[in-house]
Amino acid sequence: MTTKNCLTCGKDAIRRGLCHACYQSASSQIRRGTITWEQAEELGLSRPPRTFGAWMKKMRELTDNGDDQPRQDGAAPAEPGLDDD
Repeated sequence: MTTKNCLTCGKDAIRRGLCHACYQSASSQIRRGTITWEQAEELGLSRPPRTFGAWMKKMRELTDNGDDQPRQDGAAPAEPGLDDD
């Protein structure tokens, strides 16, 4: 098993080619507006985010119900053909 090293300090990388501490530092700079992920990638300070394979894309399509918001009343949607009377 090969270990991928952080682009900046050499420790084990976890995200975008960075170790936990370097990723947190980069994220902080991005939130402040000092730099963007795209700029960091161009400078060689980070890698692009990993993309999911075709199976994940299909899984998301199959599990997407078209309603991103949960129901506020906590009730399940009514079944078609049932009356409330």
